[in-house]
Amino acid sequence: MTKSTYKILFIGNSHTYYNDMAYMLQYLSEQSDSSHRIEPVMIAHPGKSLGEHKVEPEIRFNILYGNYDFIVLQQVAHPFKGGKEALIRDGKEIYEFIKQTQATPITYMTWAEKDKPENQKPMTEAYIEFAKEIHGLLCPVGMAWQNAIASNPDLELYDADYEHANPVGSYLVACTFYSAILKKSPLGLPNVIKVNGKVLHEIPAKEAEFIQKVVWNTVTGIGK
Repeated sequence: MTKSTYKILFIGNSHTYYNDMAYMLQYLSEQSDSSHRIEPVMIAHPGKSLGEHKVEPEIRFNILYGNYDFIVLQQVAHPFKGGKEALIRDGKEIYEFIKQTQATPITYMTWAEKDKPENQKPMTEAYIEFAKEIHGLLCPVGMAWQNAIASNPDLELYDADYEHANPVGSYLVACTFYSAILKKSPLGLPNVIKVNGKVLHEIPAKEAEFIQKVVWNTVTGIGK
């Protein structure tokens, strides 16, 4: 099947690039029955906030001239520097560039640290408000992450530092973007991610199916 392409710019930090999450998303879109494939472009640096991104010439140039369909904004998560105030202030400055294009902004809601689950609530509230402020699409990764752990406490989504995602966690992130952008259920997507025929990540089949169900329930439950 010939697919149209959604070109997406990810602006963020390690929670964007860990485990090649953006490529996972691309691969899942290519393997699915969706009418669109996703072509990701990434500007992401370790620990970089939206406040730091907004002053970089590459941000302005890429947004204005990259002909993107979607532009993803991801704030520093651990700690959530400046909270809601910084997220909205700095995100809205980047949105001023996005407004000059045809791109749809996406707010990438991240997740709390493993040993600080109480940090999820303010992060969730901040990203929901941010999405409304910029008339953007909310990608509720943090909510899906929280729902998955609540339903299956034995599911390990964290890397060894208890902050970043392990490959299973990044698979959850990719599935959430898939559902939020393409408006399709991730159920039935492959649990093995390949590059040039070689396995990059293999998610246990039962865990992958569980994640797909949680993600779809989370995405479709927004606003209800």
